[in-house]
Amino acid sequence: MKKERLKRPLILTATVLAVLALNARADDRHDNNADHDSDGPGLSAASSVSVIPPWADPVYDVNSNPTSDPNADVYSNAGGHCNHMFPITSPTGSPVTVSQWRAVEGVANVSVERQGTRIHLKLSKLQPNGVYTLWILGFGPPGVTPDLANLAGVGALGKPDGSQNRFVASAHGEAEFSILEQEGPYSAATVAPGAFIPNNLFDLGAFMILGAYHPDGQTHGPVPGNAGCGYAVQFAFNFPNDPRDKTVVRNMGGVVPLFLRTKDSNGNLVALPANPDASTLLWESRFGNPVTAPDAHQITWGEYSQVKAGASATCVRDGTLVHIHASGLVPNATYTVWTLVFNGPFPAGPNPSNPLDPNGPFPFGNLVGLGALGLPDGSQNVFHSSSNGEGELTAVMPPGPMSISPPWLTAHYDVNGCLLNELEFHLVAVYHFDGMSYGPGPGYQHGAVEHFGVQMKP
Repeated sequence: MKKERLKRPLILTATVLAVLALNARADDRHDNNADHDSDGPGLSAASSVSVIPPWADPVYDVNSNPTSDPNADVYSNAGGHCNHMFPITSPTGSPVTVSQWRAVEGVANVSVERQGTRIHLKLSKLQPNGVYTLWILGFGPPGVTPDLANLAGVGALGKPDGSQNRFVASAHGEAEFSILEQEGPYSAATVAPGAFIPNNLFDLGAFMILGAYHPDGQTHGPVPGNAGCGYAVQFAFNFPNDPRDKTVVRNMGGVVPLFLRTKDSNGNLVALPANPDASTLLWESRFGNPVTAPDAHQITWGEYSQVKAGASATCVRDGTLVHIHASGLVPNATYTVWTLVFNGPFPAGPNPSNPLDPNGPFPFGNLVGLGALGLPDGSQNVFHSSSNGEGELTAVMPPGPMSISPPWLTAHYDVNGCLLNELEFHLVAVYHFDGMSYGPGPGYQHGAVEHFGVQMKP
């Protein structure tokens, strides 16, 4: 039985900021908290950005008239809180048009962890090199209403002093931002007596994440702007209610040893023993290459087996929104993520001349689809681990044919809508010890092997 696809449009609101009388370089990635322990209640939700009125700050032309002319230069009064109109300009000082202002695209993934709520944003078509801050609006039950009667408070995302909610878009207008939101006060305004931001944001009746653009490049700590001027809300994400009744799959994963080998006393490649010693050196099984780190030392089982991973998947308008986070990775390394689709349980299934072991059971007998996560050209499935061995990736898996096909099948599997409609799928990360990725295929022959996997059962 197919699950109904989850649709969660994101919204932004100038009205909320006006009512509250707020004053108010993610060089590719900005992460303000390294603690990514995901042993939480298992709640996760996703939302897509919206910049369409009435949820965006209204924009005006040079004569202070509301405008939707895509070629008009944008003026704002910060949702009515600033006492005068000011131009929205780029960091270089050039005017920003309505079409440029409304062009923002993005996704937000929110998941509950042991010590708070992880928020991960991926944005594009922002103002190149533009300065932004992020804000959370909390609502009591039943959530957002037209009169905002249930608004609990507004505050900086992250620490209440506003030291963690700032990012700078790249020269291409892109940004990726991740933070662990923890219990604390609303920094800008507490509307409901005694209201505070909980560790689990889904304990709120609803919440929103707003992005404010600062044309002058200045931020103001716990509030968005100075005397209400100097900022305008450009985008927002809306999480209107508890996702427990939504179509969300979330699971944890770990190391994939299936394609790893070591050498015996005669120098022959052999399968890893059941409980390898931590000092066991590793080779990959397909081409017999030693598994090496970026600093060229050969990796041991003790290093490789430290990996821990978590993933969530949600149906969205354009396919499946997937978010993966991992720790214990090879530091400063290149990874790609691959989607495996099964029409039956894993490990199980028929044995089509088992390419792994002619005399043994074939765990991939029910595998019907295989391909890059995200676009089939492999342009969206790459991530790089940090110096601490942390890494994460957010991508939308679109409907349509997958990028490659298992060798025993003749056609590329066609994902029909959302991956959550499948019986089972896996998310597998391949470590590239040559530091390169190879588009629609893993490129095992160049030096690559699976490192971790997450089994997803909708």
